[in-house]
Amino acid sequence: MRVFAEGARHDRKEQIAAIVADVAAKVQHLDIAMAPSSSAANVTINLVRDRDLYRTLTSSYGGDPLLARSAMPVRLSQERGL
Repeated sequence: MRVFAEGARHDRKEQIAAIVADVAAKVQHLDIAMAPSSSAANVTINLVRDRDLYRTLTSSYGGDPLLARSAMPVRLSQERGL
C-alpha cells in the first residue's frame, strides 16, 4: 500500500510519514510506505484546515450530508494528542 499526503503543511506530512513508518515496522506482512506522488498512491490523505473541512467534504462528496458524514474525517491532532 502506498500513501500520499496532500496538503500545504510540511510538518503534518512528516507526521503522517512517521505514522506510516511506525505501522510498517509493527505490522508483519504489510507493505506500506509513503508514495512520492498521488498517482503512485493507493491511498491519498487530504490535509485541510478545520475551517475548510466542510467545503472540502462537499467538493469531494457533493452536497449529500450522508456521504460527507460517511467520510468520517479524522483530525491528526485529536488522534495523536497534538
